[in-house]
Amino acid sequence: MKNAKSKSSSGGILEPVWCYHCCIRIAPSALRIVFHGKDYHRDCFVKLTSTSPKFGKN
Repeated sequence: MKNAKSKSSSGGILEPVWCYHCCIRIAPSALRIVFHGKDYHRDCFVKLTSTSPKFGKN
């Protein structure tokens, strides 16, 4: 997992980032979590990990 602010291309122009769970745009100033190459709001990721057994503890 890593936290990032926004995706930027080589020109420095920010690209919109969409949450993989709720399909709502993640603001450039908001914290997001990238897990397995997919972007999530911090709260959406918590919901995913608490309800899904495949992301749970080993």
